Amino acid sequence: MPLASALDIQPGERIRWQLLGRDELRLVRLEAPSPEKGLKK
Repeated sequence: MPLASALDIQPGERIRWQLLGRDELRLVRLEAPSPEKGLKK
């Protein structure tokens, strides 16, 4: 789970990867994090 931690992905959070080009990926969060969870900094 080190990659998920580095990308600040919480357990159960739904995401998908969007391929932008041969060498570029974008992480797309399907649901915004809820305010009570907040973002870790």
